[in-house]
This record gives sequence, C-alpha cells and structure tokens, in this order.
Amino acid sequence: MSAAVIAAASVGYLSFVHQYGVNVPFQDEWQMASLLLAFHRGHLDLSLLWAQHNENRMLFAYLALLALEIASRFNTTVEMYASASLLLGAVLLVQRLHAANPGGNLLTFVPVALVLLSLAQYSVALQGFALAIYMVLFGLPLALWILEKSGNHAWLLIPATLVAIIASFSSIEGLAIWPAGIAYLVARGHSPSRVLTWTGLGTLTSALYLAGFNWQLASGGGITDLLSHPARSLEYIALLVGNVIPRLAGLHIGAPQVSVAGALILGAGGMAYAYWLCSGRPRDLALAIALIGFVVVVDGLNTIGRSHFGVSYAASPRFIVFNLWLLAGLWLAGVQIRRRHRPGPWAWPALALGLVGVVVLAQVGLALHEGIAAGGTLHQQRERGVSLVLDFRHASPALVHRYLYSSPPNFYPLAAGLERLHLSVFAGER
Repeated sequence: MSAAVIAAASVGYLSFVHQYGVNVPFQDEWQMASLLLAFHRGHLDLSLLWAQHNENRMLFAYLALLALEIASRFNTTVEMYASASLLLGAVLLVQRLHAANPGGNLLTFVPVALVLLSLAQYSVALQGFALAIYMVLFGLPLALWILEKSGNHAWLLIPATLVAIIASFSSIEGLAIWPAGIAYLVARGHSPSRVLTWTGLGTLTSALYLAGFNWQLASGGGITDLLSHPARSLEYIALLVGNVIPRLAGLHIGAPQVSVAGALILGAGGMAYAYWLCSGRPRDLALAIALIGFVVVVDGLNTIGRSHFGVSYAASPRFIVFNLWLLAGLWLAGVQIRRRHRPGPWAWPALALGLVGVVVLAQVGLALHEGIAAGGTLHQQRERGVSLVLDFRHASPALVHRYLYSSPPNFYPLAAGLERLHLSVFAGER
C-alpha cells in the first residue's frame, strides 16, 4: 500500500508537468537562449559559462542545459522532464538512506515522498531553467548516500566530493551540501580525519566560488546589508520558511501570521538539533539533521542575497521547493525520536510527530489544489508567450515584460536568433 501511494504521487507529479508544461523560454531561460546562440555561432567559451548569473555560478547547470537544448532544439519541456527525473531520483535516494535506519520502512517514508513531490513547487517544476535547482536537490542525497557507503572505503570520498562540486557550481544552494555532509559524517560516527577532509574540500570549493564574486552583479545584498538590518533579515527568513504552507483563500492570512509559522518551523528544527546533541548524537538522526541543516543554510544564503529586496520577496513561490525538504527532515526526526522513546512513558515525542504530520498533510493537501490552479494559469500565460515569440517583430515591450522576459530590449534579437536557427517554438518551421 505504501509503495502504491508513493508511485501514485510520482505519476501525479509527472502528469502535472505533462499537463501544464509549455515549450517557450521564460525569464532566465532567455539567458540560455543567449548561450545557445553563442554556441551555434562558435563564440561560446569558458568565460561565459563561468560568469555570474545573479548570485549563482552555474557552470555545470549550463553544460547540462546546453546538452539538452542542443539535443531537443531548445525544447524547455524536455528540461522540465529532466528536472522531474532528478527529483524522483532524489526521493529514491532519500528512501534508501531512510531504510538504513531502524524503523526506516516505507510506511514512515510516505509523508516524506508526498511532501518532496508536493505541487507547491509548481513555479520551478514548470520552468526548464530550474534544472539547476534540481541538480542541487539530487546532489544532496546522492552525496550523503556515497558518504554513507564510504565507511570502509575511504576512496568513495572522491565521488562524493565531485557530486558536491557539481552541485556547488550549478546554483549557490549547492554550497549547502558541504555543511550537510559535515553533519551527516559526524552523526554517522565517521573519523575526525574524514570530517576534516570533507570540511577542507568544502572550504576550498567555497573560496573558489567566491573568488572574484561581485555582489553588485548579484543584485546587491551581502553580509553587510544583512547585519545592518537584522530585524528585516529575521522577518525575511521566517516568512521564507512559513511560506511553505499554502494560504487558504478567504482566511486573510498575512505576512505576520506566515512569519510566525515559519519561526515555529525553524524552532522545531532547532529543537531537533538540540535533541540530537543532548542525546549523544545518535546515528539514526543523521539523515534528518543533514536535511534540516541543508535547508537552514540555503535559507540563510537566500536571506543574505535577497532580503534587501524587501520582506515580501520571501513570499515568492519559487523559494518553496527547498523548504519542502525542511518539512521532510522534521518528519524524519520525529519518526526517529518517537521510535527511540516508544518503550518508555514519554508522551511528547508522539505529540511532536503528530503535529509535524498535521503540518505535512496540510501542506500536501493545500498544495494539491493550489498547484493545479496555478499550473492552469501558468499554462495559459506560457501559451500567450508562445504567440508573442512567434510574432516577436510585432510584440509590444509591455507584453514581453509581462509574459516572457523582464528585459524586452534583449528579447527581440534573441527571438530573431532562435527563428533563424529554427529553435524553440520555431523548431517545426522549415
């Protein structure tokens, strides 16, 4: 029964992408149009692939996207399916890591699968460029799985490192895999030398990432801005986390209430960490601790880079995807804590697990409705975008800005290049 539920959720997610995905470049995907045209002109070089895209260095994501675009003639739905495949692979890897723990059966994993496949991530699920995000989300459990297998095989640290490096240079969130790996190695009882080696490699990767980094190209922000506005930064990260729970229409739930919810979720993550430390760092909590730590670091990076745009920016649906993994980590922590205290008279672990379960079920249920509604809206908007690209010579800048790209002046020559090479929406025209 548990396997059937997980399979149904997987099929449902793929069906969602199939139903609502539209082949048309949208926003950041026009950056890929620029790189693809440079490739066809013979002008693509390492400097273009290494250059910052906002706060991201996307070398490996660019290479993966270009490979798919060359093979598919820039069909963005192919990238969406690739992202979905990576997400399904990530769910499978998390399940294998969960199964290595006592009580790690499919029944207790069902809520994890449901929340990781939640349609709350519709904004990135229906954008091909988000492959960079899913490369990170696949890289996290893959790196942890390899680290798990490296207990008696030190050489496995090499492929784990390669996975973390690829994720790090796909999107800035990939840097969070390194501290997640530290937590996992410590919790699983690996040697101090192994932990120090992983830490050193992560430090070197981060230093390379930040070499020549320009915060102005990253739209401003930075540590200085965060420290200069601590109240705004705290409110931002609380809203960022709380936004993982879809809001019911008609209840007039505003940012303050969502921020409170986010603060409670973050507090629950902190309590899980405190329990782990005070209980002698039990091995069976390693996966939960790694997932929670990963998302907290990701949210911290987001706050550093984006909070200066204003607190409301945290409510963007594109940021929900990572905090789904925070809910999954909290559930896994609750499962293990409840199991550890089942023989005794402890009532609070069962209560805590129940509360997390209610939040997870609410998230999945509300997101199903919200995702389908938003998917239909996005589908209509993208279809309008297809018409604008096909008739780009007569497309008004206002409509281009609304449906396709925030930089209309750059849109027209890029669309002309796609038409000339019969790419994207022009692929069928010969």
